[in-house]
Amino acid sequence: MALPIASQDQVASGQSTPGLPTPQAQIASQEPVKINDKGFTVLSEGINPKYDIIMIHGFQGHPERTWLHKSPKPNFLKRLFGKRGPRESCYWPGELLPQDFKDCRVVVYGYDSDVVNFFSTASQATIFDHGRNLLGELEALRRKDANRPIIFIAHSLGGLILKEALRRSRDHGLPNASAPYLKTIYSATSAVVFMGTPHRGSDYADWGVIAQRIAAVAGFDATGRIIQDLRVDGAVLNKIDDDFIPLRGRFAIYTFQEARGVKGVQGLNDRVVLDVSSKLGSENEVSASIDANHMEMCRFSGFEDHGYRKLRDTIRGHIDRAELPTFDDVEKYMQSLKLEIGLARLNEVEPAHAKTFQWLFDHGNTGYDQWLQNDEPLFWVKGKAGSGKSTLMHFAYHDDRTKMALESYPYSSQGKVSSPAFFLHNRGSPLQKSLEGLLRTIIHRILTDAKELQGPVLSHASKFIKSEVSGWNMSALDAAVEAICKQALVPLRICLFVDALDEYSGNHEDIVKFLRGLIKRFPGAKTKLKICFSSRPLQIFLDRFGDESDEGYQVRGFDIRDHTKDDIKEYLSAQFQLNLRMRRLIASGDQQVQRDIKLLRNMILYKAEGVFLWVRLVSEQLLGILTDGDYRGNSIANLKDRLTELPNELDEFYQCIVDGVNLKYQNELSRIAQILLCTKRPPMSLQDFLAAFRCSLVPSDSTLEACLKEIKDAPDCESAERFVRSRSGGLIEIIRGFTGSSLVKQFGLDTFGCRVQFIHQSVKTFFQKDRGDNDHTLQSPPHFNGHLCLQRFIITCMANISEHTLRNMDSSTDTQNWADDTNVCVGF
Repeated sequence: MALPIASQDQVASGQSTPGLPTPQAQIASQEPVKINDKGFTVLSEGINPKYDIIMIHGFQGHPERTWLHKSPKPNFLKRLFGKRGPRESCYWPGELLPQDFKDCRVVVYGYDSDVVNFFSTASQATIFDHGRNLLGELEALRRKDANRPIIFIAHSLGGLILKEALRRSRDHGLPNASAPYLKTIYSATSAVVFMGTPHRGSDYADWGVIAQRIAAVAGFDATGRIIQDLRVDGAVLNKIDDDFIPLRGRFAIYTFQEARGVKGVQGLNDRVVLDVSSKLGSENEVSASIDANHMEMCRFSGFEDHGYRKLRDTIRGHIDRAELPTFDDVEKYMQSLKLEIGLARLNEVEPAHAKTFQWLFDHGNTGYDQWLQNDEPLFWVKGKAGSGKSTLMHFAYHDDRTKMALESYPYSSQGKVSSPAFFLHNRGSPLQKSLEGLLRTIIHRILTDAKELQGPVLSHASKFIKSEVSGWNMSALDAAVEAICKQALVPLRICLFVDALDEYSGNHEDIVKFLRGLIKRFPGAKTKLKICFSSRPLQIFLDRFGDESDEGYQVRGFDIRDHTKDDIKEYLSAQFQLNLRMRRLIASGDQQVQRDIKLLRNMILYKAEGVFLWVRLVSEQLLGILTDGDYRGNSIANLKDRLTELPNELDEFYQCIVDGVNLKYQNELSRIAQILLCTKRPPMSLQDFLAAFRCSLVPSDSTLEACLKEIKDAPDCESAERFVRSRSGGLIEIIRGFTGSSLVKQFGLDTFGCRVQFIHQSVKTFFQKDRGDNDHTLQSPPHFNGHLCLQRFIITCMANISEHTLRNMDSSTDTQNWADDTNVCVGF
């Protein structure tokens, strides 16, 4: 059968030639095209095609006959008395698809599908050979438009050839592959439509039965020699399905199943391919049936044919929902979305002390375990600064019982479960305390857990990304979150953990609105989202989430201080045992000593008011006195006296610590605190911090060489740690595991893999209040300014850049890294 075709150049020009149809009409009115028995035949080039629709027949099929519909012959009486005329036929790939999909190129594929050789591993024309040939020929056909997305339509066993071709294409993307250019077919695959394709048999014999049925319906005698001689290697065919499993989540899959059996064929009273075999079972698979038998299910009579409408709507719906990015694009977007510091705060929170926080899962105690398994959207952990909220959130997030509870929820068993987390960190970098950082982290985690959503979500979000250079912006991130919440592809249960809402750098009202927006339900959406969050009980949060919430309902949750008394007692007992002198007193002290120790523990519990951080700092100070002694002695009674002198509130206690710092060091403590407070993009590497501090000691009228000498005379790591500890009284800490930028790298100095920060957000707040507040005894040195100190440090570093360094800077990478390094320290 010959069909008309219009070239892409002719159609895309949009010009009408006198005496000829318009470009749109040319799709179906150009000179006929001969359909090749083997290889590809382009039925329509389309108008500026966005997709390739590639059609593959099964064995004993043909690129024309497989898809050709012919009206049934009229019965005897109609033939005798009716009007004679030619039988109507419809070759829908060439007649219908080009009209409905003018933005697609339509191509059919033909190959030698001899039934005798098709299933044999010894033959030279097996499924594997056909898969290899299909891949090679298709790559050659698409070489000029390799990135154009593909929609495959495969009938019957043609689906097995397609699966083998896609598997081979994927493997050519692996390292050291012989022909990496062949991976473009897998990368560009947007959707696969399987029509009556058998994907599996329950055992090897079943594959033989399937083969015999298909051969019989193709016209072979079911009892004849050809059928009996079919050699079916079921293990190999099952392997094709197994190898296809890792590929399935990378593109959309649509399955059409035959609804009728074949009549009039010996040995066939049922459908050729049963539902159990024709359905992949993939989570992203969408299946439907066509009211026809195995051979007729891919032959449509016209635009109104019910089966054709189903197929057409499936393809158009797929295209309209999302112009899905290719595999390479998905990888690119996922990589750019990933935020290395997104989990930094979560990972640096110290794990809960042994045996603490177990009460969280006591049934009915806090309601947390029940909340995990119901539909309530929000759970709030509140508490004073330093009360252990972050440690509890870290514990809840990592505990296996959280995961088990989420997965045992009935909705979860039908699809995916994702538990993203973001711990806001006011002492960290701007992204660690921003909505952008939160969104990037949780979107990346959700799409990693639910790979089926990567294509649609990233495609929708990418429309808002202005350029690769500018990268992700808030509009794109909002679009991605919206797409996740509204998606209807796969059941998805999300439990989001957000720590320290009060450390959000923006308006707290904005973070509240964001959480409220996340839990909104959308009609038809298959995403269910829950949020467990923590914060101090600021008024904005009490108004929105408290007992008298202005939202009209109460959010489930608890105040952590109501549950941590036993935890603090357990922690104190462990700390006492770790101190050698206290351990000896507990083991061998007289009754009075034992009573004093018990009373000391109870006094700490009472004064702590549930603030873990206070307990930690106080116990360290008291046990230090016990070990080192002071002018009043080191008995337990003296420790009780010292404890009585210590204030309950953290701010007042911090002032006591500052007052306890050696007077000759307090000037240096003020410099240290200001440098950390003025750093625009914390955290600072330990060496950058030390270099900036040493620059601050150089007289202002000194040369840059003097500053440079101070930078290069850096101490070793152990000396640096002793310095920070002695000057800060323990209020500033050194965290190991730093991988960020550092200006001093150019001097060949080791960063020690460490960074410097305040031990808690409340300490940073304390020193911020201290600036210009005469109530505090810690005063800044005369004429000292933290911003100017950092500027001096940066200018010294910039002045030291050698011509060799500048000459070898890559404009797109090294220069940006240098800019990032300097931004870490700029305080304006």
